[in-house]
Amino acid sequence: MEPGMSFAHVIDASETCPFHKYIEANVPESGYVSLIADGQVQDLYAQFGFVHTAPRSVGMAYRRPEQDS
Repeated sequence: MEPGMSFAHVIDASETCPFHKYIEANVPESGYVSLIADGQVQDLYAQFGFVHTAPRSVGMAYRRPEQDS
């Protein structure tokens, strides 16, 4: 995390990636770390302290409309 940043989004992590150690070592106490967990991988992230944020907040995505060629 760069100095002054207070938000991080976990894009891709797996059981072999020590992302939770990186977070503990590099994200300030005031930082906010979020992720999108597909399917049951949420159980893995829960083991490292991640909790559901709904209904307070909900993950969303924007997909560009398909364009005709």
